Amino acid sequence: MGKEQVSLVISMFGLWLIYKFKDFKVGLSLFILGVVWFIIAFFILIPKYESTRSIEFDNFLNQAQITKVDSKQFFNSNFFLHRYSQLGDSYTTIATNIILHPINSVKVSISSEDTNAMFNLLAPLGFLPIFTVPILLISFPEIAINVLSNQNIFAIDNHRISMFIPVVFFGAIYVTSKFNKKWQYILSILIIIFSIYFSFKTNNLLLIEISKKISVPSVFANTLIQDDYENAISDPYCINKILKQIPKNASYTGPNYMGAQTSLRKTNAVYPMRFYNVQYLAIDVKEYSVHANEIGITNKMQDKVTQHIFNNANYKLIDSCKSLFLFKNQ
Repeated sequence: MGKEQVSLVISMFGLWLIYKFKDFKVGLSLFILGVVWFIIAFFILIPKYESTRSIEFDNFLNQAQITKVDSKQFFNSNFFLHRYSQLGDSYTTIATNIILHPINSVKVSISSEDTNAMFNLLAPLGFLPIFTVPILLISFPEIAINVLSNQNIFAIDNHRISMFIPVVFFGAIYVTSKFNKKWQYILSILIIIFSIYFSFKTNNLLLIEISKKISVPSVFANTLIQDDYENAISDPYCINKILKQIPKNASYTGPNYMGAQTSLRKTNAVYPMRFYNVQYLAIDVKEYSVHANEIGITNKMQDKVTQHIFNNANYKLIDSCKSLFLFKNQ
């Protein structure tokens, strides 16, 4: 409910119902509901808790005994506006440039990573969604937030495209439904083949694990499973091994790539944040948190905290798996 573009996607869905089915009652209700919630979330709830970032950063600096760093330089405006700095330095300027100069806005923002991400999202469905542009436009707020960013946040393995996924499936189903039953079967089989192939090409962890268990590590491409995959910091075996040892009601900080598995915890910090007052710490010595970098915590600072934990008797080493270590704060 705090992911502000979700409400705008709901609004776009309402407009699609009006466009396609002339259902003004339901469509307009969804549109108004989405817009109202966007205003509440974006202009009331999010600003209300924005200060928690700077407070936590100050707490981190104090506990890590880091001096000569001023947190105000990172929190003098909306935290995420810097991702769209090429379009302006305020909501008003950014919105104006997008509305008045849409083509130029996209030109200065889009990158090869963005086009690659779009390909990876559409290819598993045989590119069928592109034949129903009105449905794809439902996800326009999600696409805009990703594509217009000057950071590479648009990727198939990133949570920021979560609202794009159901829309492309919706589009593929809609297109398939327009054919007779014979072609529906053919297209469905092709989608399954495309999905499996491109899932392997994009290193889908689930299919990689399945392929390893049935001993077919190189079904599609030589680069399918890299020789050094076992050393990757996102090894599913290591993640699960460590997670099982963290009580569900315990406060926790850990690597960004474990965030999905720990998202329901009351305290779910990205390491090294909250290292000083959580009960359990999962530390990957090979990973530097991008989120920490964004609020001014440098790799050097992260190294300092990690060394402190490894050398402090108050932190008890519970277990380790490759580069991932689990500590309990005593």
